Amino acid sequence: RRFINNFSIIAKPLYDLVKKNVDFVFGEQEQETFKYLTSVLTKTPVLAIYSPTAETELHCDASSSGFGAILLQKQPDNKFKPVFYFSQRTSPVESKYHSFELECLAVVYAIKRFHVYLYGISFKVMTDCDSFRLTLNKQDVNTRISRWALFLQNYDFSVFHRPNKNMQHVDAFSRCHAILVLESNTFEQVLAVRQSTDDDIVHIKDRLLTSDNKFYELRNGLVYRKENKRIRFYVPKSMENNVIRTCHDDMAHVGLRKVIENISRVYWFPDMKNKIRRYIDNCLKCIEFSKPSGRKEGFLFSIPKGDKPFVTLHIDHLGPLEKTSYKNKFILVIIDAFSKFVRLYPCRTTKSDEVIKHLCNYFQTYSKPCQIISDRGTSFTAANFKEFLKNESVKLTLVASGTPRANGQVEIVNKSIVPMLAKLTELTGRWDRVLQKVEFAINNTVHGSTGQSPSMLLFGVHQVGEINDEVRRILENSITDNPREMEELRAKAAERIIRSQESNVTQYNAKRKEPTIYKEGDYVMITNVDVTIGQNKKLIPKFRGPYVVRKVLDRDRYLIGDIEGFQLTQRPYEGIVGPDRMKMWIRV
Repeated sequence: RRFINNFSIIAKPLYDLVKKNVDFVFGEQEQETFKYLTSVLTKTPVLAIYSPTAETELHCDASSSGFGAILLQKQPDNKFKPVFYFSQRTSPVESKYHSFELECLAVVYAIKRFHVYLYGISFKVMTDCDSFRLTLNKQDVNTRISRWALFLQNYDFSVFHRPNKNMQHVDAFSRCHAILVLESNTFEQVLAVRQSTDDDIVHIKDRLLTSDNKFYELRNGLVYRKENKRIRFYVPKSMENNVIRTCHDDMAHVGLRKVIENISRVYWFPDMKNKIRRYIDNCLKCIEFSKPSGRKEGFLFSIPKGDKPFVTLHIDHLGPLEKTSYKNKFILVIIDAFSKFVRLYPCRTTKSDEVIKHLCNYFQTYSKPCQIISDRGTSFTAANFKEFLKNESVKLTLVASGTPRANGQVEIVNKSIVPMLAKLTELTGRWDRVLQKVEFAINNTVHGSTGQSPSMLLFGVHQVGEINDEVRRILENSITDNPREMEELRAKAAERIIRSQESNVTQYNAKRKEPTIYKEGDYVMITNVDVTIGQNKKLIPKFRGPYVVRKVLDRDRYLIGDIEGFQLTQRPYEGIVGPDRMKMWIRV
């Protein structure tokens, strides 16, 4: 068919012999057909050899029943000879296209078929449809033809019109239906061929031909594994992945235990469980959509609180809340890690400029800390915020993405602020007017981990009223009045904090397991946090990636980023992630 023009039509009498329910009668017509095909195949080659430098023409035609094309090239004798033939039946939908669209589609299919010969060279397209040539120069065409035109722009060709009477050589291809006859092999024959290519099975089979074996049995030329009075087909190495794929991918990606049960009913191959486990571990769909089962990875690491106030501050934004008459929508929460003293600042935005303004106020009223711990919000990762803290000689520590426990001090307070605001205000749009009352209540309530109220640890006294401009005076006087008593109070609080942290670590780690250890260069997936509003998230991937581990940090943290040349998002990604939000992409 590929080398003889009109092969399907010429060989039709022979094809008719192998049709279903037809008697095999090799008569005179079949004999003549066979002789003709034999003579053509034994003559000078009917096709010329392709040359990338020769002048090339593509002759195309179409009908409602099929498409046809011939690729021709000029030979040294200045005559065009065919290099390849192409014919294809139209689909039920395509057969209803207008004749003009069929002619266009014939060119598209032909160029796709001969892409390796036509891409990068100049060639001519010959067609008996002059409208096709004119269409390529139009501005307004229907969507389907526009799509074809865009595809054709990848090639360098010129379109020439030739009357239908001069295109009969290719017209025949568009009107003959392709016929394909394959001799079907039985499933047993396929299995026998596959086993015959496996050296281990061939060795076992040779031994079974001469003697019995308690582990293997030969039936109908196939090797089976014997075990517990049942036999299972010995799967050759070349078919192992196919069998696992059928019982895992085609069975809706069921888990390891079910895959092993499904396969072991009928099949057996060496080290079967480990091979199935390795296949499922590397299944991209399972990596992307399956959540890890059992206890989460990673343990709790306590941050030293020190033995005095203003060593470490925890900061975070709470909101958005309903906009007030002062246009406030957020609350900037600042907590001293040692005394648990809280400051709540109403904010209009979460921009870094507003955070800097409130921190300046805090530093001037109280003291500058040694370090500030925050999440990775844009206001805390902004360049001007980092520059501000650098100038103030304050260390900024950003917690790993998706690990609120690393900034748990402020997260716990955030949970209590909203209910307290809701109970103190009658109009939701006036919450900023009672914010100081909430702050006062928190600071004058005994904290469980210290055994003292934040105000007592910071000022040495319980506040009588709301915080006012005399805070600095109270702070200075109260500390200097009873220095030894304050030291003892804070020393006891520091001991209680340490015991509380140890208890929290024990309780937390009891529900966790040892984290997976990653190294630089490992490819990993991270949990997919989709914040799109109004979208059902049940069927979205649970993990996204892959990314590469760029650096191993302390406290089970990793700096990850885009793989070189494989950026997944519009902006380059880089972040700090804990092992409970990671999984290995490919396990070799």
